[in-house]
Amino acid sequence: MTAAWVRTHYGVPAYRGGRVAYTGDKTKGRQYGTILSFPGSHIRIRLDGQRHHIVTHPTWELEYLPKAEWPLVGNNIQALIYRLWDQDVIATGCKPHCSEPGVIDGLTIWPHKGVPRQVAYFGDTIRLDHAGRYTVHPATTEA
Repeated sequence: MTAAWVRTHYGVPAYRGGRVAYTGDKTKGRQYGTILSFPGSHIRIRLDGQRHHIVTHPTWELEYLPKAEWPLVGNNIQALIYRLWDQDVIATGCKPHCSEPGVIDGLTIWPHKGVPRQVAYFGDTIRLDHAGRYTVHPATTEA
């Protein structure tokens, strides 16, 4: 099978080179690894620090990790905008979000790759997945 088949059939964001957290070995706890290939309807992963790979089902004991993420806080919004634009991180663009005139309370990310326009408020996290989609994850109430 192919990565596209696994993504479509199982509804997971699996990509060659993608990072995962594997929790299938309870004695070792949470282990991080990299997706190598897609034999049959499974995923071949090399865990960090291991010589050999493991083969597992795409939905069993795996957490698909974002490619990158950025927390949005008040003192980094301008730097974050420059970073996202200058490095072509958000190719579709972004701009400060104002809930009332002159008061910046977050960042607007323009629509892209099937994802609608989103607003990240201070405390939220912006995540980039391996398909190049940016998603906003709201801050928890504890944050």
